[in-house]
Amino acid sequence: MNNVISRCLTISFIAFQCVLISSNLSCSKPVSGKISLNHPESVVYDASYHRYLISNVAGKNIISMDDSNRLTLFASGLKGPKGLAIRKDILYVSDIDAVRAFSLKDGKQLRLLNLPNSQFPNDIEVDDSHYLFCSDSNASLIYRIDLNTKKMEVFKNPQLIKPNGILYDATNKRLLICSQIDNSPIQALYWDTQKIETVMTTTFSSLDGFTRDQKGNYYITSWGSKGVFKLDPDFKKTPVLVKDGYNGPADIGYNPVKNILVLPVMMENRIDMIEIK
Repeated sequence: MNNVISRCLTISFIAFQCVLISSNLSCSKPVSGKISLNHPESVVYDASYHRYLISNVAGKNIISMDDSNRLTLFASGLKGPKGLAIRKDILYVSDIDAVRAFSLKDGKQLRLLNLPNSQFPNDIEVDDSHYLFCSDSNASLIYRIDLNTKKMEVFKNPQLIKPNGILYDATNKRLLICSQIDNSPIQALYWDTQKIETVMTTTFSSLDGFTRDQKGNYYITSWGSKGVFKLDPDFKKTPVLVKDGYNGPADIGYNPVKNILVLPVMMENRIDMIEIK
């Protein structure tokens, strides 16, 4: 998430916003009541309950959105939630100075994992074992938390600068990283050997979201380019623009059931659905 949002947290809550859902053609539906998108930052698809969970930074809550675009409150009382990740029946959320865990069934908080000396916890990811990763953009480091023992480790390296979006690559046992800097590289972190390498150079600035489709293609979002870009599975080809014109394309998600990208457009208070081929 771009640090520009820190200036947005004082914006008053807007009680009646519109959720704009688009796929090639845009359509909008009004949201009734006080549940609305207020600087949405991250979205994940919850297959268990056929819904999208959205971190609402300025609203300080987690919003649930169904296939009819209806919004309901999933969890409240957070400080400024950003990255989201689901493991089994639990939703993990990065929240200012900690990672919070919520039950998918009822939204109750199950666990609070403090991040001591954190500066800007941002995206989070879980691997295929029992580890959770969290990027800290301002501190330029990555946390790794053992979800069984709660033991925490930190990776910091001069090559790692303002990491934002992270994605676990199970095939190669590595954490993929994109960053908020100009000409951000795509990096791979091999935690066991503490090795970090650049797998792709780019000309994009202020990268935010990182996701992957069923064919192994990767997708990143760039605040600087105001768009979503597709990267091939081997990071060998020139990135392809998927869609642009966004003001604040944040932490993008993917719905494998419908084969669509789900993009929170943070500064426009909307979610964009993008069909992919």
